[in-house]
Amino acid sequence: MAKTIVRYDRSAAFVAVMEGSSSCSLGDLVGIDASGTVQQATADSAATPLVAVGVAGWDASAGARVLVLPRCVLHDTVGGLTQGATCYLSDTAGATTQTANTTNGDLRQVVGVARSDEIIDYAVVVSQFAFQTAATSTVAYAP
Repeated sequence: MAKTIVRYDRSAAFVAVMEGSSSCSLGDLVGIDASGTVQQATADSAATPLVAVGVAGWDASAGARVLVLPRCVLHDTVGGLTQGATCYLSDTAGATTQTANTTNGDLRQVVGVARSDEIIDYAVVVSQFAFQTAATSTVAYAP
């Protein structure tokens, strides 16, 4: 599974420190926790959701610095994407999915669009997320 950053917006990129007990790989969606450190982002309410702020620009171990890319193009040779389809933050930590989340309490955050079966154009915007509300099929948008 080879991932490559094809292009990124240097004006939006920043370097941050990985949380002390976690690591990430190039291409993982990452967020900033309450202590100000970076962790893999997740939409899963059972695992404490963490909104994505960007894509990891390189592999980083616990306590190391990581390049965070809010706007980038990523090539993943695994493929399997549907060209033109929206990409979302997944329930799996750090992962991207093309299936919109419908689980009560989970985040639904748009993170980009598939340009082809192997390329994602990421545009991670923190304000583009929502919580699925209990006992309803409507989505309540959070600020």
